[in-house]
Amino acid sequence: MEKENTHLVGVYGSLREGLWLRDSFANEMTPVKTIVLDGFQMHSTGHYPVVTPGGEEEHITVEVVEVNDTTLRSLDGVELGAGYSRITIKYKDEEFFMYVYQHPVGNYPKVEDGDWTSYYGERITYDDGR
Repeated sequence: MEKENTHLVGVYGSLREGLWLRDSFANEMTPVKTIVLDGFQMHSTGHYPVVTPGGEEEHITVEVVEVNDTTLRSLDGVELGAGYSRITIKYKDEEFFMYVYQHPVGNYPKVEDGDWTSYYGERITYDDGR
């Protein structure tokens, strides 16, 4: 069997380490690093974030992961069908793919610090009262 290619993908929402959608891909993503990426803004739909181009002063936190061809196709299936497009980001001396929302953000609240894990974590409620 031919070895699959690998790709770097920037994830910033429910695919980040410790969040719900990552469990579906846990054995298929190898963490590389976490970065702060300038020029993008994040908004919350309530259940997941959407990212769009923003101003120079805006930024988001992105976890860069390595995936193979099969996983990239699976991610495309999840993201492209939900209104995102896959773009190539140039960051320092490397490139990675990232999914960017293609629709107006409307009244979705802005995630001011651009970090979904801190934003989402602050809103988690537990049945046992924690």
